[in-house]
Amino acid sequence: ARERGFEGRMAHGALLNATISRIFGVERPGPGTLFAGFAYRFLTPLYVGREYQLRIGFFPYEATSKFRRSLATVRNSSGELCAFAYSDLVVR
Repeated sequence: ARERGFEGRMAHGALLNATISRIFGVERPGPGTLFAGFAYRFLTPLYVGREYQLRIGFFPYEATSKFRRSLATVRNSSGELCAFAYSDLVVR
């Protein structure tokens, strides 16, 4: 990565996807939740060994609906937005 002008080793985007997937499936909405679709945008590299803040919010939804949409944001220690992800979920 340094040879290509980056500061160091970068984390693969699939690691962020796995972290968000775990939260959806274990914490909220919880067991049985499935991805119906997702879109990630990386605005800056996520570097290995650095701390980041992940926040996940949910858009308003009908209580009887099994569909949810969320927005996750990732910020570095300076508060700079590094990545965001929209997820469409099915809650079973």
